[in-house]
Amino acid sequence: MGWFGWKKTTGEPDAPEEPPAPAEEPRRRIGKYEVIEKIATGGFGTVYKAWDPMIRRPVALKTCELPDAVMRARVFREARLAGGLKHPNITTVYEFGVDGIVPFLAQELLSGEDLDKVIAREESLPITEKVRILIDVASALDHAHRAGVIHRDVKPANIRILDNGDVKIMDFGIAKSLDSTTNITKDGTAVGSTSYMSPEQIVGEAVDSRTDIFSFGVVAYEILSGVKPFAHEKLFLLLEQIVKAEPAPLSKVAPRVPPSLVAVVERAMRKKPEDRFASAGELEAALESVMRELGGLPTGAEEAPRDREAAGLDAPVRDAILDTAAETDFDDITRLASALCEAPLASLSFADRDRLWFKSTVGFDRSEVPLWTSFGAWALEEPDVLVVRDTAEDDRFSADPFVRGAPGVRFYAGAPLRTGEGRVLGALCVMDRQPRELTAEQIESLRALSRQAVAQLELRRLKRAQAGGNSGAEPSGVSPPPPAEIEP
Repeated sequence: MGWFGWKKTTGEPDAPEEPPAPAEEPRRRIGKYEVIEKIATGGFGTVYKAWDPMIRRPVALKTCELPDAVMRARVFREARLAGGLKHPNITTVYEFGVDGIVPFLAQELLSGEDLDKVIAREESLPITEKVRILIDVASALDHAHRAGVIHRDVKPANIRILDNGDVKIMDFGIAKSLDSTTNITKDGTAVGSTSYMSPEQIVGEAVDSRTDIFSFGVVAYEILSGVKPFAHEKLFLLLEQIVKAEPAPLSKVAPRVPPSLVAVVERAMRKKPEDRFASAGELEAALESVMRELGGLPTGAEEAPRDREAAGLDAPVRDAILDTAAETDFDDITRLASALCEAPLASLSFADRDRLWFKSTVGFDRSEVPLWTSFGAWALEEPDVLVVRDTAEDDRFSADPFVRGAPGVRFYAGAPLRTGEGRVLGALCVMDRQPRELTAEQIESLRALSRQAVAQLELRRLKRAQAGGNSGAEPSGVSPPPPAEIEP
């Protein structure tokens, strides 16, 4: 089971939204789903808000009601591609089915609004918020590209900003598998929204993941300046601009954009694919460097998390810890931290190169957050317990999803999970919705519990080594600390 497949929590999840009161007339059903209302109608079908009566949750239901066989084949392919992509910044697909001759796709119902509407309002978003959105989009594209899928229609209308600030890429309906032999989307067929298409799409050349990077650059230009880099009322002249002309320099259109960010956008939008970033992962790293320059990342946060994937938890321990059900040993540590610190929210989490993964939680239901936006990125850099009395008074945490949205954190205290060799694997933290302090005794309890969490990791490694008959296994660098006495 992959890294994006697990989810553990010791807290109680929010109660699912109840459907509206039953109407006098029976609701229309598509498959097992009860249709509540129509959300939108587009070229690929109709989107409804619907209700799953089995799991009792609202869903977005996308149908393709056209009888055209090619269009139906597109929907089948969208289900296959989108359903195989598991990433926090990509819309989650629950199920694919057929109702009579109508294919449908059930996916998570997203709050918020599309990025094109955010841009159209001309709100003055902080530059760090704009870069945060771009980093999340780049992260999602990197995941899709690594899975062999290119989107081919990256544009603001396919990027949703949720109410809590999270970013989701939507609609892989015209995505193309890099390994696919299907003829539905042939080389030479220009597919995509015109203003955001790459030059190679327009002229009908073969495309690869770098076509998404060009479209990303167009989106980045627009979110940073408020205007499209290529625009003309006549389609032919618009296409000619994209293929042959350079847009107005971003530095002149939006003079407040830092030169380092201008350089990233300009490189993404170069005409020749080989002159762009080689991968969305490279693009993401460049944006993280800009974010660090802007003060939105702690020192070393660009490189250190990428090293943790290899040097933090060794592979056998990762398999034994993260891809398992909730475990009493770790849950008890998290609950005890919550009780001793009198905090309604608590978590035990582990870090990889760019995510903080929650092994257990109290008071909220979440599986992960982007590392660079989280308290964890700062806690992992601290030699001791990080205490933030009031997040509203600390600019470092303005982008943290737990501050911007639910659960509305105003107080944080986190102890790094540090090995005997000094490596940091994650963090044990407590949080509150009100500003506050911890007593000296509570801070020491948090330290002691973090040492016990590290000891549990070492115990898992030793047990796996013994079970495999490999008593001489290489050490993981996790040295068990001496037993700690925890004062209640």
